[in-house]
Amino acid sequence: MSGGLMQLSGPLIRISHGLPCDVALEEQYGPAPGWRLVEQVVIEMLVHGWDLATATGRSTDLAPDVAEATLPSVRAIYGDLPRTPGGSFAPAQEVPEGASAADRLAAYLGRTVRRGPR
Repeated sequence: MSGGLMQLSGPLIRISHGLPCDVALEEQYGPAPGWRLVEQVVIEMLVHGWDLATATGRSTDLAPDVAEATLPSVRAIYGDLPRTPGGSFAPAQEVPEGASAADRLAAYLGRTVRRGPR
């Protein structure tokens, strides 16, 4: 992930909610405000970045401030969606005490977070 984009994404999420936006996106799940696109891109980068970090044995403590700022959006977007094994999102998983924000985000979206240093 680009360091510059990750540095910008947290503030973008926070300020995007306050911006006037008359653009509505037609998504698979229905119309959504334009700022939702910013959230989706950041969520995708964090979650799939976490997947790559896990697969390659790298640290999963990705962009801590951005991941922390993203958690409420993830809960709002995905909270009521069905969660089934093999589906888009598995049921939320437990996280070890002291887990990073990116680990908590990944676990909320059904990833298994392992204990120990990364």
